[in-house]
Amino acid sequence: MKRVVKNTAFAVLLVLTLCTIAAYHIEQLMMAKVTVSVPQDEIVRGVFYEGTVLPLSSLTMRDGNTGVYIIDYVEGAFGEEMVARFVPVTVEAQDQRNFSSGDLFDFREYVVSSNRLLKDGEEVAAP
Repeated sequence: MKRVVKNTAFAVLLVLTLCTIAAYHIEQLMMAKVTVSVPQDEIVRGVFYEGTVLPLSSLTMRDGNTGVYIIDYVEGAFGEEMVARFVPVTVEAQDQRNFSSGDLFDFREYVVSSNRLLKDGEEVAAP
């Protein structure tokens, strides 16, 4: 009788472990895949800007506001996680590929592109 209980307990533990692993992988597959980059000081329309210069592909509209998604790193259940946060920006100048914003950004990475629309505070993954 004890042997049956031990075997059953082991089987249940094994199934729960496999379910946890499967859930983690399913969550990874369902996350938005984003391409990230770091801001650089550059030239827009022949003028050097001290503000942040980002590619136009990083601009997005949300609730009538123009902005970019930045990447925050937070501690999650399975370690460090990437979270997309919407930050409104003011476009001061732009050319065919880039725009400049004098808004001060205190971040290291921003989203250049995503495989789907993002939500503020959504966990994302890099491909």
